[in-house]
Amino acid sequence: MQVDRVKLPSSYAPYSSWNSSVLCTGSSMSLACESGHLHVLNDRMCLEKSLFLGSPRINRFSHAWSPHGDYVCVAYGSHLTLYDSNFSLLLQQELSFFGRHVAMGVNHIIVSTSNGAYWYQWTTNTLKQIAHVFKEIPVTCAMFSACGQWAALGAADGRVQIYQLDTFSTFEILLPSPRITSISFHGNNIVFATKDGHADTFIYNGESWTRRYSSIRCVAVPALNAFQGYPSSTLVAFYANFLAVAHSSQYVDLIEMESGRCVERVVFPAATMMLGFTFHPSLGLILHDVSGELFILTWKHAHTMLQLTHETTFDDNLHEALRLGETGVMEIFDSVQDQWIPAPFISPISSHYDLNALPWSTFQVIQSQQILAVVLGYAVFALDNGQWKHWIAPTGISCAVAVDGRGTNFSFFSHRCL
Repeated sequence: MQVDRVKLPSSYAPYSSWNSSVLCTGSSMSLACESGHLHVLNDRMCLEKSLFLGSPRINRFSHAWSPHGDYVCVAYGSHLTLYDSNFSLLLQQELSFFGRHVAMGVNHIIVSTSNGAYWYQWTTNTLKQIAHVFKEIPVTCAMFSACGQWAALGAADGRVQIYQLDTFSTFEILLPSPRITSISFHGNNIVFATKDGHADTFIYNGESWTRRYSSIRCVAVPALNAFQGYPSSTLVAFYANFLAVAHSSQYVDLIEMESGRCVERVVFPAATMMLGFTFHPSLGLILHDVSGELFILTWKHAHTMLQLTHETTFDDNLHEALRLGETGVMEIFDSVQDQWIPAPFISPISSHYDLNALPWSTFQVIQSQQILAVVLGYAVFALDNGQWKHWIAPTGISCAVAVDGRGTNFSFFSHRCL
C-alpha cells in the first residue's frame, strides 16, 4: 500500500459535511472548504476552477455532482443551488431547514436535514419537491447508485431505506447502531457506516436486498491529538471489490467484500483527522484531512483488479502450489509449462498461506493443455497469451471442471444450482 501526502493551502481545510468534503467527478475532484470555497482539482492536484459562496459561519455546506459531472448542486445554508460544470448559476431553491448533506442523481436530488430528507425532481430550470422522507427525524446522508437504479438514505436513529427508482419500492431496515455517517454503492452491493465504527453491507439478489453478513465492527482507539473534540465519523468507499472503511480518524481498513475479512490496514499519524473520503479511479482512495492536506492511498493489488475489466455472466476449491514472488505478488505453478506465473489478483496477505483460510469462498486452479484458469470467489481469471482475462459469475461459483482435453471449455457450477 502506497500512501502519498499532498500539502494544500490552509484555505483548503474541509468543511465537516458527512463525507462530502471531497468528491470525484471524472478525472477531477472537488473540495468543500471551511472558507466557503468549492475548489475543483485535476488528478495532478492543480486547481481547475473555484466557486466562492461566502463564509458558512453557522450555516451548512454540502455539494454533489450529477452522474456525468455536467452539473453540481450545493446546499448552502437555507438554499439549494444548481450550477453547470463551469459554475454558471442555473436555479436556486429556498429550503425549510439547513441542508446538512445533499445527493444528486440523473433527475433527482435529496437534501438531508434535521427534519427528514426533502426529495426533489430536477431539470436545468425546475426543482419540484416530490417526497419528504423520515419526517421529524434527522437524516444524516443519502446516496444515488452510479447505475441510476437505486437511492439510499440513512437517519440518525439507525434506520436506512433503499429505493428502486423506477418503481419507488422501498427496502427499510433498522441497523444495530444509530447515526448513519456514510453510504456507498458498488454494483449490486451497498454499505452503510455508522458513527461508532459499524459497517453493514447488503447485496441485491435480483429480488430483494439481503444482508451479506453480520455488522463489521471497526474497532480502533486513536492516539490523542489536537482534534479530540471534533466530530469523528466512520466513512466508507469502494476500491475495486474491496470495501474501504475509514474510522477513528486515523485508520483505514480494506475489507474483502465476499467474506467481510479485513486484508489490509493503514494507520495515520496522530495529528490527522479525516473529514472526507472518496475513491478516485486513477489515483486510488482520497482522504481529506482537517488541516487541508490530501492523503492518497494506492493499492497495487486493487488497481490490478480494476484493470481487469472484461466481464460476462455464466452459470455459476483449491489444491495447487502457490508461493509469494519477490515482487510481492502471489504466483501459480503451471505444471504444463513447468513455470511460475505471477497472479497479481491474489493479495499477498502474508508469506504463509492456509488455502482454506483465504478470504474467498471459492479458490480453485484448473488446467488443461495450454489453458490455465483460476476461480477466485465470484470471479474467473484465464491466462490468454500472457494476459489475464476476467469474468464475473453473479451467483457465485462452487467448483469448475475442464470439459474436454483441448482446454478450450470449462463448466462452472453456482452455489444456487447445488
